[in-house]
Amino acid sequence: MMNMKAISTSILGILVFAVGWEAGRVMSPYYAATPVIFEDHQPVAGGGEEQLQALLNSPSPIAQPVAVSNDQGKYVGSKNSTLFHDPSCSSAKSIKAENQVWFASVEAAKAAGYSPSACTTKLLDVK
Repeated sequence: MMNMKAISTSILGILVFAVGWEAGRVMSPYYAATPVIFEDHQPVAGGGEEQLQALLNSPSPIAQPVAVSNDQGKYVGSKNSTLFHDPSCSSAKSIKAENQVWFASVEAAKAAGYSPSACTTKLLDVK
């Protein structure tokens, strides 16, 4: 009887852990802000080394940030994030100078694959 109680408690603990893990993953802002993109690459005739070289030489699907100099930039992003900020946002002030990527417009930031931060979204709605 004691053994069944220990097994039941262990199974219950594992289930609670799994549900908590999944709830945390689903509610994480990281997963909402970072979409997963799957691409269908067609195989190259011959396969093997030729196919590998064709994939390596194909253009990268990830948009590279197009930076402008600090004096021209109206919005700032980080090389380590996909969000851009108005310079007055507190988050923008915490970006290290070597990681800053400046954009001349909202359109330029979005074209580089960045999304507006919550603070910037509020400011854009007011403007």
